[in-house]
Amino acid sequence: MKKAVNVCVGGNSFILEEDAYFKLDSYLQSFRDKTEPGSQGNEIMDEVEIRIAELFTDALADNHKEVISISLVSEVIGKVGMPDGSTPPEDGDTHTENGGTQPKNEQTQKEEYTSTIRNRKFYRDPTGMKIGGVCGGLAAFLDFDVTLVRAIALASLLLVGTGLIVYLILWIIAPLAVTAVQRCEMHGMEPTAENIKRYSVGTAPETKR
Repeated sequence: MKKAVNVCVGGNSFILEEDAYFKLDSYLQSFRDKTEPGSQGNEIMDEVEIRIAELFTDALADNHKEVISISLVSEVIGKVGMPDGSTPPEDGDTHTENGGTQPKNEQTQKEEYTSTIRNRKFYRDPTGMKIGGVCGGLAAFLDFDVTLVRAIALASLLLVGTGLIVYLILWIIAPLAVTAVQRCEMHGMEPTAENIKRYSVGTAPETKR
């Protein structure tokens, strides 16, 4: 019988088999080694742990289990990845000085970035918002230029008169994309470690929005 360890991940308590715990701990340490120290690095670590906790919770519910095995940890680590896009370290891999395999080249990163596009979720965008972030959120959701969306919103307000009501309704029903995971979902990106870093506070990429 394997020993079990009770650990806290992303503010949630989980029971892990001992070998699963050591694998997760090793992964998180390698992740920290690739993350710049400071508040931004701490934010990325917190976001990644929250994402891992979400994946653990979903998997346990789907499989009707209470204990996390090493196979589930390996599956979750594979989904989350590393902040620089490199493959998480495994036995037999060639490691860099800071742990993990060599980062992917720029072309591979670009291909994987585009391949992770999925269904977008509608959030209000806090990045450069003028009032409530509704137009920015719509632009991200529809993949339009935010200036065009704002122009349409202004025209509907001036010409139709119902624009304000629609705007207020969207403001009420749409949550603000506060976390990096939410900003990934807003842009239709899989919340991997690389994309979480991409959309963390202070590192959000410049877009047409």
